[in-house]
Amino acid sequence: MRFLNKLIPVLVLGVLLLAELGHAQVPLPAPAPSTGARPTSGTPARPSASGYDGPSGTGERGGYAPTGTGQPSPYEGPTGVGKTGHENDPPTGQGSTGGQTGGQTGGSGGSGGGSTPIEPPSGFGPPPASSGPGSGAATPATKPHAGETGPLGESHGDDSWQNWWLLNEGWMLDVERRYRSQSDAREISRDLFAGDIDPEAGAPIEARGATARRQTLPVFKRFLDHDHPRVRAEACIAIGRAGGEEQVAWLAPMTKDRERDVRKAAIIGLGLLRQSAGLPYLQHILRDRGAQIIERAYAALAVGMVGDKDSAEFLIDRLTTGTRVQEVDAALLYGLGLIEGDARARRYLEDYLNRGIADDVLRSVAAMGLGLQRDIESCESLLVALRDADVRVRRSAAIALGQLDYGSAYRKEWDELEASIAKDGGEVASDRVIGELESYRARLRVKLEADEKKLDGLRDKVIDALAQDALEDSDVMVRNFALIALGELGGERPLAILRGQLYDARLDSTRAFAALGMAVHGDPSAGEQVYKRLARKAMDQETRAAMMLAIGLLGENDAIEVIRRQFKAQGDVAVARASAVALGLLGDETAVKPLQQLLFSRSRPELKRAYGQALALLGDNEMIKQAGKALRERGSIASKVEIAAALAQVYDQRSLGTLLEVADPAKRKDLVLAAVVRALGILSERGERPLTAPMFRHLNYTLRFQSLNEVALI
Repeated sequence: MRFLNKLIPVLVLGVLLLAELGHAQVPLPAPAPSTGARPTSGTPARPSASGYDGPSGTGERGGYAPTGTGQPSPYEGPTGVGKTGHENDPPTGQGSTGGQTGGQTGGSGGSGGGSTPIEPPSGFGPPPASSGPGSGAATPATKPHAGETGPLGESHGDDSWQNWWLLNEGWMLDVERRYRSQSDAREISRDLFAGDIDPEAGAPIEARGATARRQTLPVFKRFLDHDHPRVRAEACIAIGRAGGEEQVAWLAPMTKDRERDVRKAAIIGLGLLRQSAGLPYLQHILRDRGAQIIERAYAALAVGMVGDKDSAEFLIDRLTTGTRVQEVDAALLYGLGLIEGDARARRYLEDYLNRGIADDVLRSVAAMGLGLQRDIESCESLLVALRDADVRVRRSAAIALGQLDYGSAYRKEWDELEASIAKDGGEVASDRVIGELESYRARLRVKLEADEKKLDGLRDKVIDALAQDALEDSDVMVRNFALIALGELGGERPLAILRGQLYDARLDSTRAFAALGMAVHGDPSAGEQVYKRLARKAMDQETRAAMMLAIGLLGENDAIEVIRRQFKAQGDVAVARASAVALGLLGDETAVKPLQQLLFSRSRPELKRAYGQALALLGDNEMIKQAGKALRERGSIASKVEIAAALAQVYDQRSLGTLLEVADPAKRKDLVLAAVVRALGILSERGERPLTAPMFRHLNYTLRFQSLNEVALI
């Protein structure tokens, strides 16, 4: 008995020790495999990247591993003890979640760092999404619950076409050009001798851009001293849109404003100026380890926007040195993509995409950067990436393949030669000169035909890959992005593929993207096909809205009665917006009065910007005077903010004058004033408008990088 009394504690201790050893040796359950990762011959299975959004831990500091593997990620996590850190805390440190740098635990040790809650931006860009870049799951999130936001700040799930539309409506609608065309027609049809119309005052802003900027820039400068941070932030962005080299000195001090959102706006404003004089300020922020992570990411994007000869070298140097912060590295890679035509940038991005040890989420950003570069030399790398094991890489590759330039470099030279011959055809030339010209022309033609044959073959290869790989992918967003890419490629075969998806796709989401892909393609004959599909009632309201927009963009006037009925119903928000814009695109003059009434009513402020877009597309400038009156009178702040946004759609000198008249700090609420400053900035933009459209035309927004998603919607 005495022996047993001594033995029992030993046995208990042994059992506990064995249990502990067993616990240490039993691996953690692996996360469910990405249903979008389709193993293929010759394609090794790759781990997906760290999501950087795990909870704060209590273990020893360790490296973050990609999901489901024991391999360490290059981004080291903090030593966590459960305390939430400030965004500006260093990426490693005692008792901090490390702000933006947290991730899922993996490998050995390693405490997961959580993401510091991010405040919504003040007046520019979307509110950030609630999660990090994601874990590589193939199936997008469903529509967020009430109070939640999707990847671009609105309550749309990842697979909603409305996210894509938020980024691309500017170049798709091309409101300024359409307004100018419709407005000219409306003016001609009126009695110009009545004396109540001043043709010069109503001139399109484009014709008097320099004058407009001389009017607005001093106003923006005054608002840099405004008490409210949102007004200051909007002034910084407006200066970036409208200014030049002189305005670098205005924005540089604002990068040290007491409010973070103003600093962010000033940083990106320096990028929008595209002046080399702004680079030293941006480079300083990027080098400053004490600067907040989001500010450094903004600075990386801004350097790419400036895009001078030194920008690529600086960004590559920062990437090579290593920031160890995923948000910043993503912005550095995307910034490289913005420097179009730079061979060093393209080679670095291609090498990064091909690296087997690189973080997958950053490889997906490198793929986006190659799409922005548009260099056909990247085609083969992107085709390989389209079959990558990581779903995020496949999504970005599908987008990028549609952005590449499949045109021959010899085509421009040939066209210029033909134009020169046609112009000088009547001049007398010696037989020797004529002979040399014909010989050069013949050689150039041989090169052109050979190059175009090669590029046509490559384009066919891309179409095959998108049809066979991307559209058979188990991830819905790979399929959806592939449909937009097919629209970009153009031609009969892509159109036939899009038409098939419009009718045969299993998901409404995919049918919506197919319709928009047909709109991107731009063949007017596609409008009838979309209209026929719209006539079927078996679809959700969101998909119905996408089809109405596609019909409007394709000019299918046979559908106008159906769209009028949807517009009169004013039901679902997506349908109400889309039907209004579609009527504008189709030139429905009967919609002008109802649109004006709805714009200036007190109901549904969330629809007023769409009403303004529709009126601008119809060439209506009568609403300008009413808008000024509405901004001066009593009314809800939300309605006034949206009316200012609507007025920014009417690219008319009178819009500018009206907004300048109401830009009075003593009489306007701060949020309304911020909206007015924003509208003035949009109307004062220099060059191609919208200014940021080429930079974020097909962003893979599912990555949820705060800097990319915010700046894309400025």
